[in-house]
Amino acid sequence: MIANRFIRLIFYTSLVVLVAHLVLDLQYIIGDRYSFLDEIAVSIKYKDLADQKHYSVWRQTLDNKSIELTDKTVDSLRRTVSYRNIPRSTFIRTISIESDSIHQNVVDSILVTIGSNTIAFSGAAYLQYWLPVPSSTSNIRRVLPTESLLPTSHLPSIGSIINWRGDWTLFKYIIVHNLSILLFIGLFLFFASRPNTLAIVVRRSQSNGVFLVGIFLIALFKNTFQFWDLEADLDPSFVAGLAWARLLHFRWGTDLIFTYGPYFWLVFTSIVMPTGQLLLALGLNLALLVLALGSVFAYVRNLYVSKRINSLTFLLGALILIFFHFDFLDYLIAAVLLWLYRSILQPSMGQQKQRRVVYLHLAIAMLSLLSLIKFSYVAFSVSVLVITSLISLFQKAYLRTLLLWVGYLAWVLAFWLVAGQQSEDILPYLQNGYEIASGYTEAMASPIWDDSSIWLINLGSLFFLLIAMGVLLGLAVHIGLAYHKRAIVLFALLAAPIVFLAFKEGFVRFDPPHMALFYSQLLPLALLFLLIALENGISIRAFSNKLVLGVIGVSCCLAPVIQFNKLSNYELVFDGTARLIRLQQQKRQLIQDFGLLPSHQTVLQKARSVDIVPTNIALLYAFDLNWKPRPVFQSYSVYTPTLSQLNGQAYESVEAPDYVVWSYYTIDNRYAIFDEPGLLQATLRNYTLYANHANAYLVLKRRQNSKNTQLTTTAPKEYQLGNRVAVPHVPVGHIFMQAQVELTFIGKLMALFYKVPPLTVFIQTERAIYRHRVVRRTLTEGVLASSYLADMNAFEALVKRRHGVTVRSIGIEGNQFFYQKAFIACFQSD
Repeated sequence: MIANRFIRLIFYTSLVVLVAHLVLDLQYIIGDRYSFLDEIAVSIKYKDLADQKHYSVWRQTLDNKSIELTDKTVDSLRRTVSYRNIPRSTFIRTISIESDSIHQNVVDSILVTIGSNTIAFSGAAYLQYWLPVPSSTSNIRRVLPTESLLPTSHLPSIGSIINWRGDWTLFKYIIVHNLSILLFIGLFLFFASRPNTLAIVVRRSQSNGVFLVGIFLIALFKNTFQFWDLEADLDPSFVAGLAWARLLHFRWGTDLIFTYGPYFWLVFTSIVMPTGQLLLALGLNLALLVLALGSVFAYVRNLYVSKRINSLTFLLGALILIFFHFDFLDYLIAAVLLWLYRSILQPSMGQQKQRRVVYLHLAIAMLSLLSLIKFSYVAFSVSVLVITSLISLFQKAYLRTLLLWVGYLAWVLAFWLVAGQQSEDILPYLQNGYEIASGYTEAMASPIWDDSSIWLINLGSLFFLLIAMGVLLGLAVHIGLAYHKRAIVLFALLAAPIVFLAFKEGFVRFDPPHMALFYSQLLPLALLFLLIALENGISIRAFSNKLVLGVIGVSCCLAPVIQFNKLSNYELVFDGTARLIRLQQQKRQLIQDFGLLPSHQTVLQKARSVDIVPTNIALLYAFDLNWKPRPVFQSYSVYTPTLSQLNGQAYESVEAPDYVVWSYYTIDNRYAIFDEPGLLQATLRNYTLYANHANAYLVLKRRQNSKNTQLTTTAPKEYQLGNRVAVPHVPVGHIFMQAQVELTFIGKLMALFYKVPPLTVFIQTERAIYRHRVVRRTLTEGVLASSYLADMNAFEALVKRRHGVTVRSIGIEGNQFFYQKAFIACFQSD
């Protein structure tokens, strides 16, 4: 009877999971995240190509906003200008063309292409059939008649969208996208209704050969191997930068400072890596995944064979491990915690000393490797070692305590040297990695309530945050109810550091992809927690275990499922020719998009060294330039004064790059000029303008004789948050403001355990007031206060020592519950 109820419970939970995934799919679709739309292109043929400047093409979105199509291609021979809708995954109600009244008759013909369909209009037909509508200017805007272009759809609001591919495209995608969860439900119901079949499968898997083959096939299916193309976006650029740095034998901790360590390639592999390195990455990734999966599956199978868990629990755990998406590191961490549990805490292992030692050594080695994959795992590893040491001391296992630390340090050193790093760089790696880790939360935190977003999305984000807090509370209650089971409490202590890091990773940035990361990391840990509780005699019917089942159910609803389309990642690893062709295509695309003048390209390629600010390293790779990065090679990652100083010193040294390619870009509504205060000051002293490339990039050249500027500093004064601070005026030169804003006690606690609301700077000029998010700690380095730089032209004027838009006052705003009301500031002039 209880088994039948349990089957019904799992069945209904599975239906909820499926519905949740369908709803999330629809949410992404409504948010224009998927391309269920045809691409739209508008081609205008002019009687005289010079008349193109009098015309502009606009698209009207679902919310009736008009957005200009700026991506255009000019064909001089055919006197044609073609416009494309970028991004293509945008709902479009109609297309409009705007022109001044004098040049209405200069169009020869217009072609509108929607997917595979093309509609042609002559110049006369354009004036006759395109409907004139009011414009915000004195120009005339004509709208494409869409009556015959609108699709037939049973979905609400879709019938007014001209680039909709059709309902079946959506339904087909949802079915394909959820094949894993449908297969998950199908297999669970099949084996749950046929327990004898499940028993036969488990019995046959007890053969080591069959078990290893099965685990290897599961690892191939899950395929956590990530392969990144060469692209100009933020994440692909840093992956390409890390891969390129490895090829150039850069030293981590000194030449390069970033979130990821010298073994980043076990998580991120780039198309710029050679075949040998890709094969090594794939081989080790699969080997470690097989090791981790095999350990977890063997533990679950042994519990089932020894009748510690029933067939339904075994089936649920196995299918969750197979069909839900966990990162490679999630499996490795779960295995490490399981090894520590089995070597130190598991009572059922009795006197199997040899096996305990093997598990302990495996755990220590993997903790060391994790520390060199991503720096945040140094904190996790050290925390786990501290907790394990305390447990060992309590058990009077003094030799084991010594082995933990000696083994960890020895493995770290061994892995470090094998990676081609110098032993003297370990300390800088730890010191500078700590700078990045300590500044990440405050610098990268997203606001809990985003005023720039709609209220429904904000409420949804808050809902997921409350669920996460409820999940953690449920686990805490479980520990409290199971306090008499020492192994459960101690395992919870071991898992606490990674759960804390997962919560921070998932909710500091506060967007759907990061939230999903939290639940995908929590799910295998919660599953292990349940299995250990069952092994220690807590019934599945106990209230504490029901709480954990609830946690697993919630995590299943919110964690992503595995996709079937990832096996293509392997193809380019083994096919070096195809990968090289693809890489050359991507390089040509980047070169074409950048469009550098041949003379400038020649100069940069002959230069001894070149750097790029703020992020687009892929561009330098495409042009085969001699990359000499500043230590923190992504500007948004300069979180602390120490990191800002290191980058500034890099541009002051004799090894500074000869040329710098600089663009005006940042993230999170920051002010680009404030991202690297130390670097900006060094750039103004040591570099001069070489070229302005279409107001997209500046090429700066290092001066032969750097300017020895002596800064004059005013006396520090106390100011109040929210008040305006008058900026001194100087006829020539620049003014920099140093500000020291401190957190309150509550603010420090919030920054440690979660996050504080971002700090805002408001800059008042003669024209307007501009508000930007600012990184609090780097304000002490001295940010530019004399001019407001809104674009590339303004930065060019700054490099040329010309004043741009004069700043009258600067103010700092922050929640005084978390920030001290008074702050200290002073000004420096050069």
